[in-house]
Amino acid sequence: MTDSRLLKALNPRYNDPLSVVFTHWVLTVWVPRQNALPACRRADAVKAQSDVTLGAVPKTKDDSVFYLKFDHQAGPESKPGYSIEAKIAPDLGPPMRGGFVWQPALNMDIGTGTVSNVKVNDTIVPSLGLTTLHRFESRGIEAIRTTPAISFETNKEFNKKNLLYDQDFQFVIGFLESSRLVRAWRNYNALKAKPGNEDLKFSNDFADWGAGLKLFVGSEVGGALESQTVKAAKSTNIVLVPTYTVARIRPKLSGYAEYKRVNLTLSVLPRFLFATEFTTRESTDGKTVRLLPLSGFRPYGETSLSIGIDQSGHVSFTTTYKLGSQPPTFQSTNTVQTGLLIKY
Repeated sequence: MTDSRLLKALNPRYNDPLSVVFTHWVLTVWVPRQNALPACRRADAVKAQSDVTLGAVPKTKDDSVFYLKFDHQAGPESKPGYSIEAKIAPDLGPPMRGGFVWQPALNMDIGTGTVSNVKVNDTIVPSLGLTTLHRFESRGIEAIRTTPAISFETNKEFNKKNLLYDQDFQFVIGFLESSRLVRAWRNYNALKAKPGNEDLKFSNDFADWGAGLKLFVGSEVGGALESQTVKAAKSTNIVLVPTYTVARIRPKLSGYAEYKRVNLTLSVLPRFLFATEFTTRESTDGKTVRLLPLSGFRPYGETSLSIGIDQSGHVSFTTTYKLGSQPPTFQSTNTVQTGLLIKY
């Protein structure tokens, strides 16, 4: 079973002054109400805080509160292009009924150029949601993070305007999570328990490697707010995109393996469209555009290799391979992107 402190870390507002917790898998000591403690316990809290110096970054984009990636991209027989991929998803305000906190978010993946004769990286999704963590006394599913949200799905051309209710569940399964930081913390405690090691200080170097697997199930329900007229880039040819209903299921598997500053991630998202949606495709010469109905299985996956530049790993060089299609345009993607990644 995962260290119980890991579950507390998944709820960043867990208010236990003397607990060492993991918040987004970054070890910290949570002492927000230290002044309310008796003098002897304040001293213990300060000692605990000074004993733990830390340092692990989010392993995947799903774990990140802030994620920014500048990329150069290429594909088979294609001219190179450039892209920006970003995510901002802070938790705001004190916990409300049920432990929910506000979570506004912005997910963006946009770029220039074409790869495999199609435009890629054309997704912008702002959202406003709530999130909470339900913990269980179980050796199987230890916790479930529930995140309902209202999202607006569009692209940089702004010819997609989908308003959606987005429901996401993350399942925390203890035996599938063993990050380098968790392993280092366990090794540190084991060593400190031995005679003569009472003053031992924590370090990430108590473990070299780690790995983990995360499971998600989500749904997207809503529809296009209005019909859109789409014009070809190099002619007067136009097509009318009618309104449509959105009804999708979104299972997701996200995994990682890390060795010191090297991090390998894999994300697989086999999305299924229950209702017919409409998008457009432009000819390679940019003179004609056609309406394309979409439904059924629309999978997407990516794998990334990152090498940390700084010791903390917040800044890294990264190479990512992307394959499949993503809403709202569902353009087929088959690209390799190389660039700079910053994540917190």
